[in-house]
Amino acid sequence: MIVSKSHLSAESNLLTISRFCTALALLLMCLFSAKLLSSWLQLSIPAPLIGMALMFLLLSSNLLKPQWLAPACAPILKYMALFFIPAGVGIVQYTSLLSTHWPLLLSVLTLVPLTGLCLVGWLAKKVAFYD
Repeated sequence: MIVSKSHLSAESNLLTISRFCTALALLLMCLFSAKLLSSWLQLSIPAPLIGMALMFLLLSSNLLKPQWLAPACAPILKYMALFFIPAGVGIVQYTSLLSTHWPLLLSVLTLVPLTGLCLVGWLAKKVAFYD
């Protein structure tokens, strides 16, 4: 029996599509189960965060194999920059506001983390004597 190249190509494309759909279904199952868990337990933690923790547990316990997720994750990661376009547009939209209040924004963006870092260092130094 002779099999044409187009038939093999179509079969290969069908296999690729089915692997992508299966991987995407696994990703969405983790997200939807996290949404259900969040609503049932009335947690204030965001469902995507619970979903990532659930996926981490599934991957760590080898119930879920990384190669099963790869067909859907590779294209998503390839175009990840597109997900940040709305935030960039938001920044460009408010350039006049940013240009008038840049000293305040700069001071907040540097002083708040610096203050937090200093407080954590001071508390760690205090607590270190009680060990």
